[in-house]
Amino acid sequence: MQPLFQLADTIPSSLHWQALSPLTLLAVGTLLTMVLSVVRIQTRRPAQIAAMTTLVFALIAVFGSASIPSADLFRGALEVSPLTRTAWAIMISSVLALMVGCSRYLTRERIHLSDYYHLLLLALLGACVLASARDLLVLFVSLELLSLPIYTLVAFRRNDPRCNEASIKYFVLGGVGGAILLFGSSFVYGATGTIRLAEIAARIPGLGPEMSPLFLMGWLLVLAALLFKVASVPFQMWKPDVYEGAPVPVAGVMATLVTTASFFALARWCLLIPAGFMNGVADHLLFASAMLSMVLGSFVVIGQTNLKRLFAYSSIANTGTMMLAISAARSDASVIGALWVYLAAYAIANVGAFILLSLSQTEADQGVELVDLAGLWSKKPWIVMFWSIFLLSMAGFPFTFGFWGKWLVLKSFAAQAGLGWVLVVLGCSVVSGFAYLRPIAVMTMRAPDETSAKWQWSVAGLVASTVAALATLGFGIYPKHMVELLKRISL
Repeated sequence: MQPLFQLADTIPSSLHWQALSPLTLLAVGTLLTMVLSVVRIQTRRPAQIAAMTTLVFALIAVFGSASIPSADLFRGALEVSPLTRTAWAIMISSVLALMVGCSRYLTRERIHLSDYYHLLLLALLGACVLASARDLLVLFVSLELLSLPIYTLVAFRRNDPRCNEASIKYFVLGGVGGAILLFGSSFVYGATGTIRLAEIAARIPGLGPEMSPLFLMGWLLVLAALLFKVASVPFQMWKPDVYEGAPVPVAGVMATLVTTASFFALARWCLLIPAGFMNGVADHLLFASAMLSMVLGSFVVIGQTNLKRLFAYSSIANTGTMMLAISAARSDASVIGALWVYLAAYAIANVGAFILLSLSQTEADQGVELVDLAGLWSKKPWIVMFWSIFLLSMAGFPFTFGFWGKWLVLKSFAAQAGLGWVLVVLGCSVVSGFAYLRPIAVMTMRAPDETSAKWQWSVAGLVASTVAALATLGFGIYPKHMVELLKRISL
């Protein structure tokens, strides 16, 4: 056991505690929200106010700590740097926007349980720690802290068998993923003698022929667990069913919070080993998963008529694109900034899209079909305008933030891949672009249908979606400062 006098080395200084203030505020706010949900169990208003206030102060703390130097805390188990603050800002902003914009949905669907808010904050806390983790044990604990509340939130409509089925699928597969991560971590520890990522990277060059295969096996197992979280092929099968069964705000949280945190952790893990290690086995597998995710997501999304499933397969296609950025960064670490731009654009567009989706009034939240969008232009033109902005950003059209994310990723990929692979990626982008244009065509060109879903604005939904739309267009038309800021951030 570590001597007590050495434990002082692991205690952060006052400056480091200031850097950790966003996590501290989230932890305290989660406990406060939990207490309020018990004290005032018949109304969710106190817990809602406490949760939103916590997110606002946490976001202020993130920007307020921007001038604090980067630091490795708890002997390298946790990192606080411009990279982690970027992740925290994206995730906290996304959850706050979804919490505000989807507030009427909870009332309409009679999801009055105030547990919703402290579970959401608990998942956010786990996501923030996951994005900062530089230790395999912290990585596992934070991943479970993120996942367990999401399992519960997916089944929040307790009397809906679709929600229960989706939650059980996600829980079982997620449990297997966690076990695989622990199993792989044991292999990595057996080969290197450490669970700190920095120390693992330093010891890889000294691995002999006996330990290199053991380490590679452990690395691949941990990679598989992380690929499950981002729903990359061949671990994508859970996502469409879970998205369709989950309440709309929870699906939005999964599309933004879970994806963002998991990709920050995935990027750290993938760039841990040098390119060409063990004859490039890891490089080939990572590239194959990226290409298959892009091809599968781009072609299957065309046939989707349910918007939740459409966004699920869209997410799989976007996962493939983002993994191409990681694959390219394994040869040139400087291009990893393209991934941060893509993640930010992807999060903003998905936040806006799921807020708009929560404004539809379908019976028992059966999910919006394409036919429900018919004639929406003549009834709610503002919704159509916002829908178009977010869908075009997902497709990577010019003058949207999503265009710059996709352009930077494809540019970094094209500099290293052959012409054939570049054409495949461009072909997938064109095919998936049709799937994003299809809802816009239905909204603007088809006559209203009596069976279409009703749409109703809420003030909170209007404010949140307007902010997301302005950010998508603003960063698309004037991208210089935001893109340069994100590109400068390195692992």
